[in-house]
Amino acid sequence: MRVRRIEARSFRNLEPLDLNPHPKLNVLYGDNAQGKTNFLEAVFLVSGLGTFRVGRNEDLVQFGQEAALVRAEVQGPELTRVMEVRLAPRSRRLRLDGKAVRSAADFLGGLSVTTFCPEDLLLPRGSPGPRRRLLDLAVASVWPAYLNLLRDYQKVLRSRNHLLADPGGPRHDLLEVYDLQLSKLGAPLLAARMRHIKRLDPQVATAYEEITHSGVEARLRYSTDEALAAAGHEVAPLAQALLHRLTTGRAEDMARKRTCVGPHTDDLEMLLDARSTRTFGSQGQVRALVLSLRLAQIKDTRQVLGYDPVLLLDDVSSELDPERTKYLFDFISEVD
Repeated sequence: MRVRRIEARSFRNLEPLDLNPHPKLNVLYGDNAQGKTNFLEAVFLVSGLGTFRVGRNEDLVQFGQEAALVRAEVQGPELTRVMEVRLAPRSRRLRLDGKAVRSAADFLGGLSVTTFCPEDLLLPRGSPGPRRRLLDLAVASVWPAYLNLLRDYQKVLRSRNHLLADPGGPRHDLLEVYDLQLSKLGAPLLAARMRHIKRLDPQVATAYEEITHSGVEARLRYSTDEALAAAGHEVAPLAQALLHRLTTGRAEDMARKRTCVGPHTDDLEMLLDARSTRTFGSQGQVRALVLSLRLAQIKDTRQVLGYDPVLLLDDVSSELDPERTKYLFDFISEVD
């Protein structure tokens, strides 16, 4: 997969852009704040996954402009697609081959991307939210329908939380409806995340050892409620387990005025010799682990979809030591 052409208008601080990238490796260089990362973000944007730097639409539209446009011509294994995103402060419009599409899930599949940027190095020791987002984007990149499921789950979750926060007390008949909806939507999310981690885990372990030659074992683990973990990776038992936990945990949810169990509370744990990187591991080990995770994602995309994603690297040479930088570029040179 490759980006044959990328256009951008009024996006971030970029001047009007129309570029035909090289089919293999492209290097952007220049002073700070000249738009190198913004260019990568524009490419990422047309994947349909949003941005790898979380921000509002108004932050993406150039100051003084009403809207921004990013358009890419993407060559896939079978055909070439034209993907377009138009952004305004309160709207986003997607077009595929000149035709409007209703949701990001319908847009996905035309461009598969994997990123590696300095912010990634904060993931192992940061809060769970960014790790969940990383996992959600990784799953969606190989299973586009996941985004629609996630959107619907979050919509029901907001409604349930709003009900729990009602000063007059929640209606139990409505809670029962929301519990059933959350269990039906949450179960396939849980199953997809668990299966994705199961595929990535051995590849991360292999890549980490190849990079470090340290004998330290790197692993990934999906952290969820004990009852959900015991239900396995199949949707039906996960739905039953989640519904049971929502029902039995209703008193706690009412006391805390929020839903305390489900995919929105889970975490992607990163481990070195069975110890969490939230509290264990040197800076060099953490960097090697994040690099291993991103390389594992590339291999997983290749295995699931049959082709390599577009890899976006943001200032990696400043974050990795020379040995790990060499390993990364040796890996890239082997990619078709």
